[in-house]
Amino acid sequence: MASFLDFTGNLPYKTQHAITCDSLGNEELEDTVSASTMDDLLKNKVVSIARGILPSFILKIGSPANPRVTLHPTAYLDGLRGIAAFIVCVFHFILRGYLRNQSGYQTGDPRKETYLQLPMIRLFIAGPAMVRLFFVISGFAISYRPLQLARGGQTSRLLENLYSSVFRRGFRLFLPCIFMAIVSHYLGYKGLVHQSPEPHPRDASVMAFVEHWWSSMAEVMTRIEPDGITHIGYDAQIWTIPIEYRNSLVVYATILAFAKTKTRYRLPMKAAMIVWSVCQLNPYCALFLGGSFLAELRHLRVEHTEYLILLETTLKPTNKILKAYAQLLKQMPDWLSTGIWAWFALSSAYILSRPTNSEVTPGYKWFPSNSSSPVINDDFYHIIGSMGLVYCIDNCKELQSLFTGPLPQYLGKISFAFYLTHYSLIIAVFYPVQRMIVEVSPETSKGMQHIYGALILLPLTIWLSDIFWRLIDDNSVAFAKWFCQTIETCPDASPRSTRERYV
Repeated sequence: MASFLDFTGNLPYKTQHAITCDSLGNEELEDTVSASTMDDLLKNKVVSIARGILPSFILKIGSPANPRVTLHPTAYLDGLRGIAAFIVCVFHFILRGYLRNQSGYQTGDPRKETYLQLPMIRLFIAGPAMVRLFFVISGFAISYRPLQLARGGQTSRLLENLYSSVFRRGFRLFLPCIFMAIVSHYLGYKGLVHQSPEPHPRDASVMAFVEHWWSSMAEVMTRIEPDGITHIGYDAQIWTIPIEYRNSLVVYATILAFAKTKTRYRLPMKAAMIVWSVCQLNPYCALFLGGSFLAELRHLRVEHTEYLILLETTLKPTNKILKAYAQLLKQMPDWLSTGIWAWFALSSAYILSRPTNSEVTPGYKWFPSNSSSPVINDDFYHIIGSMGLVYCIDNCKELQSLFTGPLPQYLGKISFAFYLTHYSLIIAVFYPVQRMIVEVSPETSKGMQHIYGALILLPLTIWLSDIFWRLIDDNSVAFAKWFCQTIETCPDASPRSTRERYV
């Protein structure tokens, strides 16, 4: 009996056993749990729930110091994406009350002018420009690794990478959207959010909302043309997801097509594809291909820099002009190159912040407009500005440091979740709060209404986005990776033919 009690004393949750007698005098074993053990169980349960609902940055407070995480070479893109997602949220937040801000400064009623309409400052509320910046960043990010493998001549690994990327891309983009659409349709069913674009649910029944959700998701996942916010349900912001998906496939196909071509031929052909997309009024494809083009330029620059370092340090006879050029680059002061790239970055930001009525806006009147050519439109300037901005940041470490701090990197982690959740929260939380403020205090200015609303909406959006990122977004990525690895074929060392192996 002693040995049995010793064994059960090591059971999970520290269960203890006591010997009791029943009514007939037979001995029984009875499980008992001490009060301290129950307290531990309750404490563990509370901690587990807290870890699920508290933001990740709060959970790090008081925890042992983690070793410093080494950022990957293009970590600045994550921070830039996070800030762009935040600006899109600001754009939707003030859109209904400050639609005038999309126009240029000194082009309307002076009483309604704001400093947010000034060049470059307007970039902090320019949602459409940030969406275009998204597309350039996406084209860069999804091309970086495949291009690295292609330039290294690792053809087999390139094919594996492209296969995995193409297979997982749809899961990664659409699974979070499907879940968010379920939430927004439930809020719509409860009357907490409304839908402006047609079509609406046929009635107020549950089945009507289920059918509406189903048709909306089918439209999002199969849409080719046209683009817009109609037929996609309550989440108007997900109009970009079909664009993201189909142009990602275009980028993957382009990388595969040019995988074995020489650099001096590949770059001009990619540039020609970008120009052709612009001329065909397909700006989204041009933005994705532009991002891929910038990723190739980065690899080329890294290889060129390594070659110049080799030329500078080698003792063997080599090209004197190139060696002098390498020494000149080394002697150039850092502040000079930083200043040059900063100037070009500001110029790109100036172009990217072009207002909708640029033809009458001081400082933008000299920009050619679509009156001279249908190609010269808002998207044309968005392409130039967004590609120029990413290229300048990619070439300047000082500019990159603006986007590699803790806050930009955190916003980058939750950027997709932030983008998906903010629109429904603005409608479900801010608009009712704004109506309540007007009812209670009609004299409250529009600016103060937005300040009070932001104090409620911003923490709530960050909190729910953090939860959505950990529970939905990350698990969607993990599921796509697991599913891809589960169904893929394994290498077969047997002498059977390829046809037999893949049947």
